[in-house]
Amino acid sequence: MFTQKQPNHPMQRKRRRLSEVAYPGFKKIRIIKRVTRRDPTEWFLFLTTMIVVAASIIGIVYILVMF
Repeated sequence: MFTQKQPNHPMQRKRRRLSEVAYPGFKKIRIIKRVTRRDPTEWFLFLTTMIVVAASIIGIVYILVMF
């Protein structure tokens, strides 16, 4: 069992590093998703933060279009 598990570990580490480089907030979202199963308050906070981020992006785009 140990010999089978050993070669998989460096591959998993490489994939995690690549995901962190490609998406800096990907790991944070994964952690939040794990927390959501335990507490509904964390899920609500995550939803509100996502809505705020989306609203800010829409606001920036609107200002750029206006000018």
